[in-house]
Amino acid sequence: MRTDDLFSTRISKLRRLIIKRSMRRFLVVTFSLSLIFNSIALGVQKIGLFHWNGYSIYPLLVLIAFACSVFYSFRTRRRFLDELIELDARLELKDRMSTAYEYQQLGRRSVFVDMLMKDASHILGSIKESRIFPRQFSPAHLLIPLFTVVMVVLILVDFGPSAPQHGRTGEKLRQIGIKIERYSKRTIQDTKKPDKKLRKDLYEKMKKLAKELQTQSMTKKKLLKSLGELRREAETERTMLARHLEAELSLGDTSSTPMLQPLQKEKITQDDLNQVKKQLEELFDGKVPASISQEMSNLDQSLRLEEFLGEATDQVLSALQDEGDLFIEEQKKQAFGGQELDETSKDTLSGQALVPLQSGKEGDKREKPPGQMRAKSGSKAPEEEDSTVDDDQPFTAGREKADGKRRSPYELKGSKGPPLKDKGISGPGDRFNAYVRSLPTIKKAKLKEEEVMRRYRTELESVLNKEDIPLHYREYIKNYFLSIGLRKEDDDDTR
Repeated sequence: MRTDDLFSTRISKLRRLIIKRSMRRFLVVTFSLSLIFNSIALGVQKIGLFHWNGYSIYPLLVLIAFACSVFYSFRTRRRFLDELIELDARLELKDRMSTAYEYQQLGRRSVFVDMLMKDASHILGSIKESRIFPRQFSPAHLLIPLFTVVMVVLILVDFGPSAPQHGRTGEKLRQIGIKIERYSKRTIQDTKKPDKKLRKDLYEKMKKLAKELQTQSMTKKKLLKSLGELRREAETERTMLARHLEAELSLGDTSSTPMLQPLQKEKITQDDLNQVKKQLEELFDGKVPASISQEMSNLDQSLRLEEFLGEATDQVLSALQDEGDLFIEEQKKQAFGGQELDETSKDTLSGQALVPLQSGKEGDKREKPPGQMRAKSGSKAPEEEDSTVDDDQPFTAGREKADGKRRSPYELKGSKGPPLKDKGISGPGDRFNAYVRSLPTIKKAKLKEEEVMRRYRTELESVLNKEDIPLHYREYIKNYFLSIGLRKEDDDDTR
């Protein structure tokens, strides 16, 4: 073999060894950076500084480590001639290999060049690979086992029960918010139809609640209150649709149509609706009128919406109970029964993830624009009045704003002199006496309590539908009369 060809073969083998060493170094650096980045991310999540959805952050950090390794390799890359010069200096070859390579690249041929290339080829053939590139210890070899142990410890151990628990709670609430948002977007109705206006408003409120759940921008009290309002609105819509269907079928006396009696229930279930559908198909020989089919479809969708909100509520309560809050177990019944939660329960949904809203009163004030603050005069919707009284400065009955001060309630003074004689029985009290001056005639009831309430609710809704009253006021007025009972007075008394 010619001297030039032999030298080229040995140089090519040396070049492959250099590339192999560079690839090993690149992989070690990439693996080390991946362990470092993922250990930091896992540690930050464990101590509760930041939280993210799923595990997509960790492959992303591996890609970032790969990019950093590529950048580092290009920055530290050396020419092949520089590698030969470094090899000559380390093996004390007196620049024979680098000089021979330079002459070969220049293409000069002479007896001296042939002897130089022959000598360099002999040296490259006699030197072992382990001597050309001996194994060396680098910091990366120490970082890999170190951060591997750190990763295992972070995965197996929870540092502090509060921060990771808050993180899990916030993650659950974000997932619930995503589910609510997808449901509301998928089932949102056309706002041009007047009978769908109530449901459209309900879906808009669901979308707003979903965004607040994902951003963790509301207090626990407001979350429970919002869910309770959504469920009550869904129940109201379901009741209204059931009455519309009842009116469409002209069910004045259900005794003649016992198969359709599920519509008279206070709370209709999906099984009840399926039973009505089956009976209607038999009644109309499979050709149910379009208007009735539409009413059935609306009622079915309303029941599904109510069921979905019930599931979402249970998931939220489960997430908050997992966080270890005692007030959730005690006050969730009040929240979904239309009553207010205690003012002391102002803590936020997920601890450190809700720094802007850790103070309930301050967070509520920052949320509201100045135009929504309560004025001394003027009227507002019932929902606005309730939220203002709850979230802003407290009030006492019959007085101006308390401004944070505790005031003793008004008391009724006792009457002077002996009270009027009456057959009634006086009520308890140390400051005044109470007498009942008239009672209704005691007779045996002919109707069941459920039937009385059903008729009363039906009459009340029919009166509200006849009047030109906004929808949000109708619910407020209806709940008011249902709470106090309908009282009919004689014309003489009203005069």
